[in-house]
Amino acid sequence: MRIIITESKLKNLINNILGYDLSDRIKMITNWMELSYAGRAMFRDNRETFRFYLNHFGPFFEFSVGSNEHSDKYYVQYRGEVSGWMIIKEGDDRMLDEYDFLSLLGISSLGVKLNKIIDEFVIE
Repeated sequence: MRIIITESKLKNLINNILGYDLSDRIKMITNWMELSYAGRAMFRDNRETFRFYLNHFGPFFEFSVGSNEHSDKYYVQYRGEVSGWMIIKEGDDRMLDEYDFLSLLGISSLGVKLNKIIDEFVIE
């Protein structure tokens, strides 16, 4: 049996599963000044490296995951079909794959891709 979920219902479904509005927790990063101090440290305080990634792969997205008091920040960028998603937790050098990140959010079982989540929830 196939179930069709419209965009507005998908957004509501994800928010209900998470218990909070995900659009309040995703921020598009398009320049150096929008990065937090720890985010800048991920690029070893090198603006040129960060600018290179922005120019070649597009914007980063900062996800705040967890409760407001104890949320972790993850930086996400799509690097193309060959490389896929770059997902790094702030203050950690290990990369996650898309499925692990969606599992961390608690929505991997929905079968929704990360690009669909970003399209639905990022306010430009």
